[in-house]
Amino acid sequence: MRSSTSLKNANNTSSSQLTTITNHQKQAIVLLVLSAIIYSACKFDATQNMRVNPTGIGTGRHEYNGAEVPKPGTEIKMIALLGERNSGTRWTSSHLEECFSHAIEVRTKLTRYKHWFQYPASYRYPHETLVITQFRNPYDWLKAMQHVPHHAPDHMRVRWMEFLTSAWTMERVGTDKINNTRRCQEHFEYKDVISCETEPLPRSSYKKLDYSRHQPFYEMRNDGSGKPYDNIMELRTDKIRNFLSIKNYDGIADVWAVQYEYLLTKGTQELLDEITRWTGIEPNCTARPPQQRRNRPVEREMADFVREHLNWTVEAWIGYGPHML
Repeated sequence: MRSSTSLKNANNTSSSQLTTITNHQKQAIVLLVLSAIIYSACKFDATQNMRVNPTGIGTGRHEYNGAEVPKPGTEIKMIALLGERNSGTRWTSSHLEECFSHAIEVRTKLTRYKHWFQYPASYRYPHETLVITQFRNPYDWLKAMQHVPHHAPDHMRVRWMEFLTSAWTMERVGTDKINNTRRCQEHFEYKDVISCETEPLPRSSYKKLDYSRHQPFYEMRNDGSGKPYDNIMELRTDKIRNFLSIKNYDGIADVWAVQYEYLLTKGTQELLDEITRWTGIEPNCTARPPQQRRNRPVEREMADFVREHLNWTVEAWIGYGPHML
């Protein structure tokens, strides 16, 4: 009897252990499923209002920051187009001026010229202003900046690795060394821009004035530290943050992010229609049709480097992903 009871108890213990193991496995599966759900939710939250296609190129809009209609009583007084160098802003701004300048001011600046960091100064633009920020996918933009580095003379004619990894700055030259207490071009403080002077050297100092080399414009970190960005990719990340933050400025009706390549491949009809819906102004033009423009080839090694080092979380805010090439 004692032997039979011991065997029965042993069987019960073994069965209990088996049940316990099974329960642990169930708990592990549940935790894995929950983790997957939470991860997916976080990914969705990080890219909400972004409709990104499988290649990583977005729809060309930031969903207009989720705003479907202007606030009741809002009368748009101005359209401001902003965008970095080599982002197609000249093409877009000329089109918007053609279409809407008969009834509303279309400007390529808000508190500063279109390329540069903006800052809160609501007296520098009419209320309510609609801001359109235009971007280009990072691979083509960085390659374009390497070949045509407007206002960046220390980054001219260098190979892609040096271009992407060197500090985004230069030494002060000429009259830029004289006085560090004054306000500089575009209302920057001396420590926050190189050069403070629009043209620190006489034009006779240059053999050529290509890419605005005589008007250097290196923006320092947009935090007041006066320190340069470690590289152009860091500058791009902060410029995206800055442009989208304009939504919080007084007197801004809305901020839209558009992609240059989307406007090219899809045409401008959608953008014109949206502006009309917000302003009530019918465009005095014909929408530009879809078109193809050839981009400079991006080396595979350069693309891999960008894919590894760029801040893709911030890129997702404007609809770009890493797997485009």
